[in-house]
Amino acid sequence: MSIPEIATNMQALLGPKANELALKTGFVQRASKVDGAVFARTLVLGWMGNPNASLQDLTQTAEATGVKVTPQGLDERFGRKAADFLKALLEEAVAQLVSAEPVVHPLLGRFAGVYILDSTVIPLPVSLEEVWLGCGGTNGSTAALKLQVRLDMCTGALEGPYLAPGREHDRHSPAQKAPLPRGSLRIADLGFFDLQTLATYDTQGVYFLTRILINTLIYDDHGERMELEQFLAGIHGDEVDVQVRLGSTVRLPVRLVARRVPIEIHEKRLLRLKDKARKKCQPLSQRTMTAAGWNVYATNVPVEKLSPSEGHALMHIRWQIELLFKLWKDEGRLDESRSRNPWRVLCEIYAKLISLIIQHWILLTCCWRILDRSLTKAARTLRGFAMAIASQFHSLSDICEILQLLDRILPAGCHLNRRGEPNSYQILLPECLA
Repeated sequence: MSIPEIATNMQALLGPKANELALKTGFVQRASKVDGAVFARTLVLGWMGNPNASLQDLTQTAEATGVKVTPQGLDERFGRKAADFLKALLEEAVAQLVSAEPVVHPLLGRFAGVYILDSTVIPLPVSLEEVWLGCGGTNGSTAALKLQVRLDMCTGALEGPYLAPGREHDRHSPAQKAPLPRGSLRIADLGFFDLQTLATYDTQGVYFLTRILINTLIYDDHGERMELEQFLAGIHGDEVDVQVRLGSTVRLPVRLVARRVPIEIHEKRLLRLKDKARKKCQPLSQRTMTAAGWNVYATNVPVEKLSPSEGHALMHIRWQIELLFKLWKDEGRLDESRSRNPWRVLCEIYAKLISLIIQHWILLTCCWRILDRSLTKAARTLRGFAMAIASQFHSLSDICEILQLLDRILPAGCHLNRRGEPNSYQILLPECLA
């Protein structure tokens, strides 16, 4: 998407569309200087510029857009109808799929897109469990919001975040069975693991790369059941790549690829597993302990298209979506609020998500083409321009001018810092895979 298209989308979303949805949801019922568009711009651009903004800070953003409102006047508007309005506006933003030119990369370029799926959960005030029900229990909130996303690492196209109750399983996400281009690669978190879904993608010509659930039944080419722990225990080398079938009924043909992890990593995994088993008062199986010494995954990509080393490298980039969530929470303060008013907390989450989606649009256009990009550095730079965007919001040409300035300066200062271990983009380079 071009800069003029992003500017036009922003104006439409936080202008006419916001007013339309404010009336439709009943948030605005009579003429007021603080209409849906003003309210949305104040929150979205205000929290984009300062994720810790107070009500007084937000009134300055409103002033920048040409509207005077007091902190009290703003605070009085945070209620259920405001939350319904901002949720509807968020869904409108999610529906606009924005992508950049595909990254030129030798490994990623073998596929018609490399899609990563994952989710994250945001705890909510208990009184909101009627809206978003959490898992409860000792380790979960009775009210929680789950965000499910799918990210194409080639173009940066973000699908979602799709909203769901915190207790809903990832397998029920809209992203779970959404169509993918033939020849693309799907890499999903273990919560999305489902053999029937993978079998469907396989028949559609879509590749997948996934870890497998520990209790998944595995069969060799002769139909004999394989015990994973016995199979791995019998491996004398550090790598294995064999053809197997998964599931008692699906019998999905895949490559089972495994690599032994260093002993220190194995020991750390065992400590975590033992601690988790102790807390749940459950025994730790030998299968689990043996598997902890290996990185094991299944794929339908033929070996001539993806070697074991390349497969392990691609599994590493699954963490890029974790870094996206980290960016949203650490930099965007998505899961933080100054308020104890539950409806204001929910409004803040919705408004910040809209700002993060717009931020993603801008970063795709301005720096996604840079392989060693640091989205954290880029987001911090963008934050300083939010008030300028608010003050010039009614002028399409002025917004474009601000975004064009960002397009010039971001490539100069959003590169990853050098470190001892290679970054994700370096791990995927041919010289690192040799």
